Amino acid sequence: MSITSREAELVRRINVINSLRPHVTPAQHTEWEALVTEHENLRRAQVLSTTSRSRPKASGNSLEEITAGIRRLARTEHRSPAQSAEFHALCRQSKAINEAARLTRSRSSDPAVRRSAMKSRSAAAADLAREQRAAPAPARSYAEGDRRLTARARVALGDSSSADGSLLRDLAMRDISTRNELSTTTQDRLDGLLRDRSPEVDPGILARHIIVTGRPAYRSAWLKSLTSTPAFTPEERHAIDDYRDHQGSMDRHAAAESSRLFAQAAARGEHRAMNEASGSAGGFGLPYYLDPQIVVTAGGVASAQLLSVAKSVMSTSNNYHVWSAASEGFATQSEGDTAADETPTFGGVDIPIHMARDFIPFSIAFGQDQPGWADNATELFRNAFGEYLSLKTAVGPGGTDVCGVFTALTNATNNPSHVTVGSAGSIASADVRKVWSSLPERYRVDSSCAWLVSPSVESQISALAAPSVTDGLGPQDITTDTGTGQRRLFGKPILSVADAPAFTGTSGSANYAVVGAFDRYYVASRIGGYSVELVPLLRDVSTGRPTGERGFMAVARVGGDVVDPQAFRILSNS
Repeated sequence: MSITSREAELVRRINVINSLRPHVTPAQHTEWEALVTEHENLRRAQVLSTTSRSRPKASGNSLEEITAGIRRLARTEHRSPAQSAEFHALCRQSKAINEAARLTRSRSSDPAVRRSAMKSRSAAAADLAREQRAAPAPARSYAEGDRRLTARARVALGDSSSADGSLLRDLAMRDISTRNELSTTTQDRLDGLLRDRSPEVDPGILARHIIVTGRPAYRSAWLKSLTSTPAFTPEERHAIDDYRDHQGSMDRHAAAESSRLFAQAAARGEHRAMNEASGSAGGFGLPYYLDPQIVVTAGGVASAQLLSVAKSVMSTSNNYHVWSAASEGFATQSEGDTAADETPTFGGVDIPIHMARDFIPFSIAFGQDQPGWADNATELFRNAFGEYLSLKTAVGPGGTDVCGVFTALTNATNNPSHVTVGSAGSIASADVRKVWSSLPERYRVDSSCAWLVSPSVESQISALAAPSVTDGLGPQDITTDTGTGQRRLFGKPILSVADAPAFTGTSGSANYAVVGAFDRYYVASRIGGYSVELVPLLRDVSTGRPTGERGFMAVARVGGDVVDPQAFRILSNS
């Protein structure tokens, strides 16, 4: 059977689209279906022509005439015996012709034509799937993959109102998984933040922040911005423009969120000022994998031990609101009794997000002699931020500052959180057992349950396990994990934090230890709220003349507070 020029053109175009699989567009797939249908019709016509020449015609009828006869006799309600015999003869002739055409197509070298001869759609689909799996994947370089990733991200970021949230999340997760700068624990926590949804946190904004600040061009642009005379490449300028657009969308989201919270506060009869400043003016935000505000809250700094058990959340405004409700219990009742009213009392905790700053001055000569000083300064800021969080989450004063765990529980006077020692100025084993047993069971079995003490208080408690102590703590009460060296009290980890209140032996007001479910302590950060910028010239305070120095200024946005005081117990003198 000869191949016409039209058939050759159809086969060529079908093979071109097949070579693009599985990366074909809907339009290309529609074109492929039209080409295959046309090719099938052309082959069927050729087969019928060959069959009509090689097989004798029944009663001199063509296929069209046979089909017309079958339809005519099928519409006849009362067929005579002769008409019935003619009807069955025509059906056998039509079936023989179609089967011959199908067999011819099944022997075709073209897979698309061969699949058209299969008796079921499922068999054709299975054959197409086998062909696609067997086809070698087109070779693509790592750089080409990055260009595709950047192109897809740029399309998604072009119009934030129509960006696909799942696309942003997938791109962000892919970027996180390739970062050697992030530990496995940090990657898991960031993954959880991307999947978490709440009124205060938009995972789409966090994903967009990761995509925009994770690009190599943005990192190089950020490092250049810390020099006195930056010269940006076109790629770096595009990265900066994308960051500015992203920062503007965050500012709009923050303004809308502040208005919503202000309206809620007014409805509750509260009045507070709206003082959310725009973040568009100022330095560049750090690449997310270097941003201590993101990495630290994701468990990336060991100096802030409490963050390993606390609840880390992120917000796009200057406030994080948490709803809470006291747990209500079941009551046994007889059949037919009226159900008791167990309506829970709902409350809310507003966690203000405060501003923290740090400044590192250096001479112009030092900056010239140390070309990698910007990276070193970033690491210094990161470590300092971890130490800052360790201090504030433990004993932060609250109010216009982060509220630490000890401070929050000391101020909580209307609940059973306070447990006093038997003798002021000393800690006895009975005091440790008392504070532990007073914690409700649902919090004792919580996975985030831990002890927060200073090293001096830990020493006092450890001494209670000595054999010479009468009615002291047993060896099963204080243990040490052989693999990690983690100390445990009643099976719960001891967080020994130097910033917690030290043991002084005073009989006055003093706090010793906190035990409880620490995921009821929230550490809230603002997405993109951490930035480092260069102060290009420092001046003398008295004369106003330059001193030959510059400086790096770091600004962070963070807050913290206890959202459920019932989940904690504090051991104190009073």
